[in-house]
Amino acid sequence: MVSAMGHAETSCPWLNNATAVGVLGGSASLTVQSTAVAGESCLFQYQKETTVYDLQIVVQEIDPSARGMIPAPSHCLSKAISLKGIGNEAIICAVDFSFFHGERVTGRVRDKKFVVRLGSNMKKDPAMTDEMLQLKAKLIAEQVAGSLF
Repeated sequence: MVSAMGHAETSCPWLNNATAVGVLGGSASLTVQSTAVAGESCLFQYQKETTVYDLQIVVQEIDPSARGMIPAPSHCLSKAISLKGIGNEAIICAVDFSFFHGERVTGRVRDKKFVVRLGSNMKKDPAMTDEMLQLKAKLIAEQVAGSLF
């Protein structure tokens, strides 16, 4: 008798690998983390030559005593734009750190805050323009918010 052993593949609760591959433009690695303080996160990464593309999703419980609007992140480069129909209080803005350039969507569904961050380590990447980043970040945020309902 032969017994088959399988192993569970790491997966992201809010997004499948095929969708991440489509968004990032290539085969993506996935790192999933969960802590009481930082919440749950999925980081999809795809590297093409020296450019590293990141798609990160973070979901955290909101402290009931801190109810109210989620403040606009202080690290936004651009004015935060309100997004209608993506959870509650969702906003999108451009972010720029020394190692990451892209778009960030922050929003809330019930008692959970979600963040979608999409971009790369390359500033003004011709393979992923600002407009493409915005559109893709919005689409992923819609999917994440929908899965939280």
